[in-house]
Amino acid sequence: MKPDIIIDYMQLDVDGFITVNTADLPSGTSEGDHIVVGDHDAESAVARVVEIRSDGASIFVLAGTAGDHSALLGSSPSGA
Repeated sequence: MKPDIIIDYMQLDVDGFITVNTADLPSGTSEGDHIVVGDHDAESAVARVVEIRSDGASIFVLAGTAGDHSALLGSSPSGA
């Protein structure tokens, strides 16, 4: 799966989140949405957008590959 954004999987903060540039998120992304993330040397994964701020967004990368979590993509947190 092609990543929505490129991240560095090694840039976890102490809480296990990665901060990304808000402008790099796909258009229309909201807190609670799931996106495909990746880097140049690893398989794509799915991340949940935890918080969006003007200075960046916090995401939580789910364990496994993007294919493992494909059912989450394109769905709202409520499942609607």
